[in-house]
Amino acid sequence: MKVVSQLARHFWMQGALSPEQAEYLVHQGFVKAETLGLGANGRLGVCELA
Repeated sequence: MKVVSQLARHFWMQGALSPEQAEYLVHQGFVKAETLGLGANGRLGVCELA
């Protein structure tokens, strides 16, 4: 899943993923919240996004 994590991070940093899409990827286990800079619970607003 490393490739999926790298792609998700790339698209998140480029602004190509919406917050809802990022939360979905975390919730489904495709990527860890920390990889995208989300809070520990995978929700936005817990910490600043990159």
